Amino acid sequence: LVSTVLGASAVLGLAVLLVTPTAGQGPSLDLLSADGRRTLPLTVLNEREFVALDDLASAFGLTVREEARAITIAARGGTIVLNPNQPLASVAGRLITLPAAPARSNGRIVVPLEFISRALAPVYDTALDLRRESRLLVIGPLRVPRVVIGQEPLTNAARLTIDTTPATASAVAQDGERLTLRFDADALDLALPGTLPTGFVRGIRAIDAVTLAIDLGPRFAAYRAAPPTPGDGRRTLDLLSLTAD
Repeated sequence: LVSTVLGASAVLGLAVLLVTPTAGQGPSLDLLSADGRRTLPLTVLNEREFVALDDLASAFGLTVREEARAITIAARGGTIVLNPNQPLASVAGRLITLPAAPARSNGRIVVPLEFISRALAPVYDTALDLRRESRLLVIGPLRVPRVVIGQEPLTNAARLTIDTTPATASAVAQDGERLTLRFDADALDLALPGTLPTGFVRGIRAIDAVTLAIDLGPRFAAYRAAPPTPGDGRRTLDLLSLTAD
């Protein structure tokens, strides 16, 4: 019998979250809580992402016991029992399925990333919101809207579309050669466009946890911000040129 008892680790610095991982690094999961941000490395096996069980134990104060026929995880709100050879788990006495069975990687037990939402979340005493697409886990009642920015060309202009889920209020202002877009949130789950309007936008970047800067190009002369429709998570920014091309 092997017993692992690890306490929750402190995290520092609430930060904006970008979808695209840093070039040259492997995949990772961002954990965001009221105390700050922490990153856990992920392991890819058979084209599926796994997270190490001891990393989860450290982050969430879990107790993990490995036996011949079962892996038992004690959380704050209940117990999870994993079958080492099957994609099944008993969660507080209820049987659930996982997309893959637990595995070993470099001597460590790893579980599929969906273990967090399907097995850990039901027995954890704080809300866990796993956003699989952006590899983000929001812990607790934080306001972290998903912000997707797109772009489309117009005649002598360009349009930026900003979709937020859930719908979140935002304010636009011009500050010299940039526009700022500030959201009424605690942090952002941000997806930037693959291309930018040529001549109108030089770049889009986060300047703090809830504010984006849109660096303007030489074709920009003015902007028009359409007010968001009540209850709708979309707003548009039209970037206008001074003269026709």
